[in-house]
Amino acid sequence: MKPIDYPVWFKIVSVATVLLFALNVGFVAVPVHAFFVRAIPLISGHDLLVGLGTVAASFFGAAFAFVFAWYQRRRERIAENVTGGNRALFTLGTMRNVLEQYRKEFVEPSRGMADAWLNFNLGPPLPTNLSFDVKDLSFLMSRGAGGTFQQLMLEEERYRLVAFAVAEHRRLILEEAWPRMEAAGMSLGDKRPEQDVVKIVGPGTSQQLKVTVESLTRNVDENLKSTKEVFSRLQTVLKKVYPRESFINFSF
Repeated sequence: MKPIDYPVWFKIVSVATVLLFALNVGFVAVPVHAFFVRAIPLISGHDLLVGLGTVAASFFGAAFAFVFAWYQRRRERIAENVTGGNRALFTLGTMRNVLEQYRKEFVEPSRGMADAWLNFNLGPPLPTNLSFDVKDLSFLMSRGAGGTFQQLMLEEERYRLVAFAVAEHRRLILEEAWPRMEAAGMSLGDKRPEQDVVKIVGPGTSQQLKVTVESLTRNVDENLKSTKEVFSRLQTVLKKVYPRESFINFSF
């Protein structure tokens, strides 16, 4: 968090409070005391001045304490919002890096292949702990950025859909396709007509694999594009709301 940069009005109030106290003690006490001694014999000018000074000091002291506490709370709230925004940007960047790595290592080698449904490279599960904290980002709703907030939630669901497809592909291959192929005497690298492989694996499982692989390829491509767009939009909104704060950036 940056050092507190108090606004001009806050500094003016602080200086005015100190000056009033100084004037009360030094510069005003003597002449005003003489005036009140001559004008109001029943009331001591010194006592009246002390009373007025006490009231003024109490008022400005309380006002100063209130404004200081309010400004501290405001700075804390800004710091929390900036942290929440940076956390969301980091999550978006991580999502995109994960998807880009998956595209390079698993999607591209099988792209356009007729037998991709069976020979699509088996990748590890994607991280499932990448999500956005609604509480951290709730300030966007009050800043006229409800559309950006909605896009973030949508992007999280899109990522979860890809993660689910990766997990489902692993399950279909490891628990259904490969065991049946092994039971039929097939080994990796065997070349057989697709219709024979479909019979061994099973029509239902074969169709599921085709749909899953097509969904993976399509959604990874679309998510790589949408994640970058949402990152840019969120970064723009954050900089507009808090122009003096720093926000992280990713090189896509």
